[in-house]
Amino acid sequence: MRVFWFYRPTTRGGCPRGTGAVGACGCEGLTLHGRVFLAVLGALALPGPATAIQWPGELSGRVVDSLTRTTLGAVEVLVEPGSWRTSTDASGSLLLRGLEPGSYRVSFSRLGYGRSYRDVEVRNGNVTRVTVELTPVAFELVGITATAAVAASGGVVLSRAAIVASGARTAGDALRAVPGVVIQEQTRGGPQSVSVRGSNPDAVLVLLDGIPLNDPITGEADLSSVSARSLMSATVLPGALSARFGPRAAAGVILLESSADSDPWYLSAWAGSLGQLGLDVGGGRALWHGRWVGRVEGWGLDGGFGFTIPAEAGGGEIYRRNADLMSWSASTGWSGPLGQGELSATGGIETLERGLPGRSFAPSPDARQDLGRIRTSIGWNVGDSGGRSLSARGFATRQTTRFQDSDPPFGLAYNDRTVLGAFGASVDGEIPGIGVLRALSGGVDVDVQSVESDALTSGAPPRRTDLGLRASGTWSPTAGAWSVSTSIRGHWVGRTDRWYASHEFALNVPFGRLYVRVAHRSAFSPPTLGDQFFREGVGVEPNPDLQAERVPSEMAARLSWAGQVFGADVQGSAEAYRGDIKGMIVWLPDFRFVWSPRNTSVRRSGGEARLEALFAGFAVGGSFTLNRTTYDRPGSDDVQVAYRPRHGVTVSAGWQRGAWSFRLASRWTGARFPVPAPLNELDGFWATEFDVGRRWLLGAWSAESRLRIERLFNVTETLIFAYPNPGRTLRVEFRVGPSF
Repeated sequence: MRVFWFYRPTTRGGCPRGTGAVGACGCEGLTLHGRVFLAVLGALALPGPATAIQWPGELSGRVVDSLTRTTLGAVEVLVEPGSWRTSTDASGSLLLRGLEPGSYRVSFSRLGYGRSYRDVEVRNGNVTRVTVELTPVAFELVGITATAAVAASGGVVLSRAAIVASGARTAGDALRAVPGVVIQEQTRGGPQSVSVRGSNPDAVLVLLDGIPLNDPITGEADLSSVSARSLMSATVLPGALSARFGPRAAAGVILLESSADSDPWYLSAWAGSLGQLGLDVGGGRALWHGRWVGRVEGWGLDGGFGFTIPAEAGGGEIYRRNADLMSWSASTGWSGPLGQGELSATGGIETLERGLPGRSFAPSPDARQDLGRIRTSIGWNVGDSGGRSLSARGFATRQTTRFQDSDPPFGLAYNDRTVLGAFGASVDGEIPGIGVLRALSGGVDVDVQSVESDALTSGAPPRRTDLGLRASGTWSPTAGAWSVSTSIRGHWVGRTDRWYASHEFALNVPFGRLYVRVAHRSAFSPPTLGDQFFREGVGVEPNPDLQAERVPSEMAARLSWAGQVFGADVQGSAEAYRGDIKGMIVWLPDFRFVWSPRNTSVRRSGGEARLEALFAGFAVGGSFTLNRTTYDRPGSDDVQVAYRPRHGVTVSAGWQRGAWSFRLASRWTGARFPVPAPLNELDGFWATEFDVGRRWLLGAWSAESRLRIERLFNVTETLIFAYPNPGRTLRVEFRVGPSF
């Protein structure tokens, strides 16, 4: 009867309006019972009012490059169940009509980009809108992967498949092969800091699911505290990027994204040299119209080995002690629709305890580090096919770190505990532009940080509040043509009580499969609490008058290309840059030979080139890095800043045949100086890795076994002098999960 009354405004007595008598619709001669019978039949035959006047559900959205924020055309869109297919147009927009109400999983794929998934809920009479970011990825085969993807914006992206194929244990291990990146590690299983293009580690911002990992005391991020197995992707964005990311991004940004998708379940275990043992268990499932994932990992090692002390440090044989490690981590996440947008939430806990064995000629048998971190982040974004979008993100973290040594080889005993509490929020929006202004966006972010530390003097500020304001625009004469992107930021740093301005202007020119990008940028990195307020010791003192490191003018030009050559899929890139650093913070002695951090100017320029190819199950790749980072001082000594190799090379090859796969990768670390003078130059060295794996089908299960060998030719040289390396080590891994 609801249908009968719903149609009442357009009918009268079962006949169309304006037809006059009942007989005009062919109902003449029917008795009252007959008319009632026809009305009941009509009520049963016609659908209910929920669908009678409403159209089926629609799916619309926009797909953009996660690094450049430019729209992507020719993206294949597959909706399951039902195998609905469409593709985005030149503006990156999609529209799919006629979907029945229900839950769908939508996949987005494009050559040169990683596949992305969205779980959506479609309702009759409603338009479900999504905004999807695709991340450039390397060419991939099961079991072998090219080292990384090249991105038009200058970023390098490691997909989950590339990270797993590399055998990396930590995020730092995974990033070693990226051009321009140097991982500083003093012992196997020890802390890992990162330098990009010759920078200080505190000038590289590291974000894990949007949460800064940079230590409040040193400003450095310890990449060893993040398990590589927990990551969906790792993105390296080199260059002065404060306009986009704020402080600590003077040399670049590393974006670590935890895994948002997983097999229904999996179990992985490994054992190897130096007493390595590890276990990783995880899985995922559909939950509340979205997707839930979770994992737990624990691993450790003894770390001890015998080695020879360098002749320059006295010579002799000794055993490396106090090099053990025990690490646990757990994470969980959920993503799915909320309102008209997409919500994602992640949380994690990381703990580790390890020894800090010190230098070969001055061991520290009692030095220890303990770290505990709990973190959570949440993000929501909504957008439509017209180019309007809104996103909001927030995070909170608490980290406790303790360093202690009751009998250090130098200085006094210490037992320093640092507690960090931080939270932040950001809101960003984008609207369509007018005329040649294609898009206009802006945002605001607030970060609050509190620090309590025994390592600092009483004058150290316990709290810091930062405020960032950003505006960006994209200018182009026509969609898909060349464009100019602009971004400016004003950032208030609470600890220094002043505003810093930074900018990024870029010209983007596509020539078919060739992409050209020229950018001019500026950035800054404020001094750390440790440099300004650490407790004075024997022969060292803090410098509270330090100024921020600044990159006032950086130029970068990049070419990238992807296509086919003689049947092989090929992608490559080349980039040159020049960006001097004003006020780089380095440790130098005064006339009393008391060491302290000081501001000094540095000249910095260089370039990177990489090439990868995939053909018939065979993948090869290589890269070359030139980094000239020298002190800007009188004279022409052209001395590279300490422990910044001028040259770097990587080569890799992988092959798959049936269930077997092989991978060989080698990395050259160039010559470097251990001091800020042309003295005691350390020779360059090659480090080679090899692994072989096999997949097995066990009914409804699949399994993979793999043997990995690091330092295949037993090379023991290291980046930093007097921190020994054990040379060749082996690891055996086994993974089991459902078969698809």
